[in-house]
Amino acid sequence: MREVKTPRPPMLEEPLEPLQDLQEAVARAREGEEVLRDARVEGADLSDLQLDGLTFENVEFDNCRWHHGRLDRCGFANVRFVRCDLSNARAQGVYLNRCAFESCKLLGADLRRCVVKECSFQDVVMPYANLDEGNLQIVRMEDCDLANASLAALKHKDWTLERCKLADTSFFRTPLKGQDLRSCQIQSLSVSDNFHELRGALVTPEQAVVLSRLLGLDVRD
Repeated sequence: MREVKTPRPPMLEEPLEPLQDLQEAVARAREGEEVLRDARVEGADLSDLQLDGLTFENVEFDNCRWHHGRLDRCGFANVRFVRCDLSNARAQGVYLNRCAFESCKLLGADLRRCVVKECSFQDVVMPYANLDEGNLQIVRMEDCDLANASLAALKHKDWTLERCKLADTSFFRTPLKGQDLRSCQIQSLSVSDNFHELRGALVTPEQAVVLSRLLGLDVRD
C-alpha cells in the first residue's frame, strides 16, 4: 500500500501581535491589498464581520466564533485555529494552505468547492458540514465527527481519516480506493447505487458486515 504523506504543521513566525480591534484591521485590509498577517486573535466574535475574499497569513485564532460567518473565497495560509467555533459558517471556495484545526467546531459549515492543502483537523466536530466538490491534498482528519457530513464529488490525494466517526456520511462520487478506514467508526455511508465509491477501500471484517447492509445482504454465522 502506498505511503500517505502527512501535512506539515503551520510554522507561525513570531512575534504575533495581539489584535484588539479586528473590525478595524479588516477595514484596513480591504482598503489595501486585502491581506491580514502576523497576528493573534483571541476570544473574538467574528460572526457579523464580512470577511469574503480576504487573505490571512501567519495568524492564530484562539477561541473565536464565526457563527453564520461569511468567509466565501477567503484564503488562509499558515494559520492555526484552536478551540474555534465556525458552526454554520459559509466558506464556499475557501483556500486553506498549511493550516491546523484543533478542537474546533464546524457543525453545518459550508465549504463547498474548497481547496485544502497540507492541513490537519484534530478533534474537530463536523456533523452536517459540506465539502462537496472540494479538492484535498495532503490532509489528515483525526478523531473527527463526520456524522451526516457531505463529502461528495471530492478530488483527493494523500487524505487520511483516522478514528473518525462516519455515520450517514456521504461519499457520493468520491472514490475511496486505497483509503484506510479501519480505525474509523462506520455506522452507515451514502454512496451511489452501484457502490463504486467503496471499491478498493480498506476496512475490517466487522466494518465489511456493516457495509454489506448497503448491498441488502443478510450476513449470518
